[in-house]
Amino acid sequence: MRTETVLRGGILAVAWLAVLGTGAELALERHWQSLEQGIAWVALLLALGAVGFATVARRRVWLARLLAIAVLALSGIGVWRHINANYEAGELDADYAARWPAMTEPERWQAAALKSVGPAPILAAGVLAEVSLLVLLATIGRRSTRIVEAVLPFEPPSEPDEPSASRGAQAPEYR
Repeated sequence: MRTETVLRGGILAVAWLAVLGTGAELALERHWQSLEQGIAWVALLLALGAVGFATVARRRVWLARLLAIAVLALSGIGVWRHINANYEAGELDADYAARWPAMTEPERWQAAALKSVGPAPILAAGVLAEVSLLVLLATIGRRSTRIVEAVLPFEPPSEPDEPSASRGAQAPEYR
C-alpha cells in the first residue's frame, strides 16, 4: 500500500472521529435550545457529508471541498457567537460583575475570547474547522473531475492510485 494512501486514510479517520465526537458532545450538551444553536447541527451534517464524500466518492472531491469550506465558514461564525455570548454575560458573571463597567472594551473582548468570563466554550465551535482542514488536506492531489469536465471539452485521463507496471520505470520509494 502506498504511503499516500495510508496517510490519506489516517487523516480521514481522524476527521471521522472528530465529527462523531462533536455530534456526541452537542447531544450531551443538549445544544438544541434555540434556533441559533441549530447552526451547529447544520455544520455537523455538512461536515459529515464532506468527510463522507472525501472518503468514498472519488469523483465528488469537488463536493467534499465545497462542503468543507462551508463548514469552515460556519465554524468561524460559531466561534464568534461563543465569544459574543461570553461578552454579553460579562456583567452577570460573579467574578467580573463588579469590575466589568470599569474595564475597557478591548479588556472585555479579551476576557470573553479567553473564556475568562461567560459560559460558552470558544474552541468547541472550532473543532469543525479542524474537520474542514482535514478534509481539504486529505483531498490534496485528488482530481476534481466534475469541475475539470465542465471546463475541458474532453475526458481527462484518470490517474490510478497504485503505480502501474505499464507506465515504465518508477522512481524508488524511500521510507
